[in-house]
Amino acid sequence: MRHSNAALKIERKPETAREKKVRKIKERIESGRYNVPSEAIVKAMFFGRR
Repeated sequence: MRHSNAALKIERKPETAREKKVRKIKERIESGRYNVPSEAIVKAMFFGRR
């Protein structure tokens, strides 16, 4: 239970500038506006998690 509560708190934490940028990039990729190599997507996702 403790772990899940901590995870929820992390989820609710306001986004950092980097996370916002990553989310915007992901949205653009999903909408098909950009052709980005999958490597870049993976890197963006990893940076977004930290």
